[in-house]
Amino acid sequence: MSKPTLKKGLQEQTKEQFIEQVLDLYDNNKVVKEFYELYLNSLNEKELFEKYKVSVANNYEAILKILKKNNKLKIFQLSE
Repeated sequence: MSKPTLKKGLQEQTKEQFIEQVLDLYDNNKVVKEFYELYLNSLNEKELFEKYKVSVANNYEAILKILKKNNKLKIFQLSE
C-alpha cells in the first residue's frame, strides 16, 4: 500500500476510530508498544539501548551465521 492510500484511509476514520486502532496495535504489537513508550518518554533512549545491546550480545552467534549466510559479514569485519 502506498503512503497516499494509507493517508487517505486514515483521514476517513473518526478520531475515536483512529485512537482505538492505535490502542489495539499498542496492545498486540511489542514494537508499537516500545515506540510509544519511547515517544512518550516512559522509556528513555539509554534503557532501550541497553536492552537491545544485551539482546544482540545474547544472539551474537546467530547474527554472525545470518550475516555469513547472506555474504554480508565482510561489511562488518574490522581490518586488523
